[in-house]
Amino acid sequence: VVCAVGVTDYRSTIPLVVEEGDHVLEIGCHFGKSTGLLAEAAKNEHTVGIDVGKVCIDRARQNVKYQNCRFEVADAWDTAELLRLDPAFNAIYLDVGGISGSDGIFEALTLVRQLICAFSSGGTSQKSALKCIVVKSRCLRDHATIWHHSDDILRVAVDRSAMKK
Repeated sequence: VVCAVGVTDYRSTIPLVVEEGDHVLEIGCHFGKSTGLLAEAAKNEHTVGIDVGKVCIDRARQNVKYQNCRFEVADAWDTAELLRLDPAFNAIYLDVGGISGSDGIFEALTLVRQLICAFSSGGTSQKSALKCIVVKSRCLRDHATIWHHSDDILRVAVDRSAMKK
């Protein structure tokens, strides 16, 4: 999971994450600009942008530049619907920049965990197992910078113990 802040940071990950042939989902696609960039990087028609706003999706569909991807009205929390769109998404971009505060952090973490559980098996193709989720969320990024994995703490303790000997 990669946390990005702002649209520039979010989009700058595309050449680092998306490869030709990837199946890409963007959640919270708004008018579709980032989805179009994702589809260009994937060089196929397996890129889908979703948003709960019908007006946003209608506008994205009208944009001639974005003919190599599709846009659907869908709820990110409806895992069954996301799997129906394409069970083999292997890169997911999640724009939850509007979710903030302590409840927002828990909601964003829960959604990320739900997506990992749904797509890590790769749907019907092991080749397409989920490789990355990029999340555009300042609150998640800010909180992630203060978290440490227990392995890191244990490694430091072992190193200190070895130095004392």
